[in-house]
Amino acid sequence: MLIALAACTNPGERCRANATAEFAVLNSMISDSEAALARGYRESKTVRSIDTMDTCGSLYREGEPCLSQTDLITTRPVAIDPAAESARLAELNRRLPNARERAKADLALCP
Repeated sequence: MLIALAACTNPGERCRANATAEFAVLNSMISDSEAALARGYRESKTVRSIDTMDTCGSLYREGEPCLSQTDLITTRPVAIDPAAESARLAELNRRLPNARERAKADLALCP
């Protein structure tokens, strides 16, 4: 799937995406960790596909029942260790400036 998506972008877009990937991941992890600390727990999501009856149609037939799949997403709280989460957040924040500088340097090389 990623190969197919990569084929749809030009070299400049791929370069910028690659250059900022680590910085973007760190920012996302920091946001997740801050939210977990604020809530006091982490949210665990589970995706399950379920079959549902739907009304389908075609050029020649309209309104026939058919089976389709729907994703059911459930979220449940998972306990965190606040001290460990705080240490994780501190480490992520420590790494962020270096990732920002690498991203800037790598972006300067992009077409």
